[in-house]
Amino acid sequence: MRKSYCSIEKQLNSICKTSEECMDTIFCNHGICKCDRIDYWAGRNCSTRKNIHASCTKTDECTDFLYCINRSCSCFDPLNDFWNGTVCIPKKKQGQTCFSSEECIGLLDCLSTDNQSVNKTICRRALECADISFLRNDAYTIYPEDEHPKLAYCVIEGGVKWTVIQRRINGSVDFDRTWQEYKDGFGNVNGELWLGNEAIHMISSNGRHKLRVDLEVSNGGKSYAEYSTFLLNDEQSEYLLNVTGYSGTAGDSMDAVGYEGRVNGSPFTTKDRKNEIYSCNQMHHGGWWYVNCDYSDLNREYGLNGYPSYMDWHYNLGTNVVKSRMMISKY
Repeated sequence: MRKSYCSIEKQLNSICKTSEECMDTIFCNHGICKCDRIDYWAGRNCSTRKNIHASCTKTDECTDFLYCINRSCSCFDPLNDFWNGTVCIPKKKQGQTCFSSEECIGLLDCLSTDNQSVNKTICRRALECADISFLRNDAYTIYPEDEHPKLAYCVIEGGVKWTVIQRRINGSVDFDRTWQEYKDGFGNVNGELWLGNEAIHMISSNGRHKLRVDLEVSNGGKSYAEYSTFLLNDEQSEYLLNVTGYSGTAGDSMDAVGYEGRVNGSPFTTKDRKNEIYSCNQMHHGGWWYVNCDYSDLNREYGLNGYPSYMDWHYNLGTNVVKSRMMISKY
């Protein structure tokens, strides 16, 4: 406790010989009444200097190595530096280890390199929706093809984060497209869409993935098919599909069917690149892993030739599917 001092207590920046001469919370430092090094002058007294992201009006309020920028204590160059708890240091680049996304430069996030271990984390871009922290179903930017951003619709259900790769709701988008269009993707991220075969390949080949197919028929009935293994191979394989491990309520129309209708193990076909023998694209006007045309086809012409024929899921819904959604997620 300070001893009493007869004279009037000296204000900030007054000349002094001892701290007893200075008003409360101020110390005599090198002959001048000052706040302690870890404090700042708050107008009437000294207060503890503020840490990263705290609100401020001037830099003196912020702890060492931080600056008051846009009324917040931050690093001098917040786009390129991050606060490590003691000082500001350069943000980390692609592939460097990290503990939080604040450490990563630009659009990189601190993401796991191993689905089984959240402790192995590096700075990288979000490859798919499973890499993104989100609480609401919406469109988000992913980077399945290195530097190229892609808008994808992300869905979270039961704690699982899904990337929507196909959706049809009313036939408003033409799905009879070229090979290049199916490779790149088309449609509206908030409506009918095909994400793109190259993006689907890049996502599904990065660790183990599963597929969920949600289907609705014309009377409003809903069902689903889930496959524990989903992999779309590269363009050199003609985007050959591997899909196995069915469970659900819709029936298995992709794998456990006769060879003549099994899309599992089949290449992709479009109107300008035929990889099947039955000319399914010419009859159904869509891009799909065609074998026999009538087992599964969620990209066929909507209301084919003016008849009330919609998407096809032979087991157990037939050509009565009016809405579809295909989603994949890693696990």
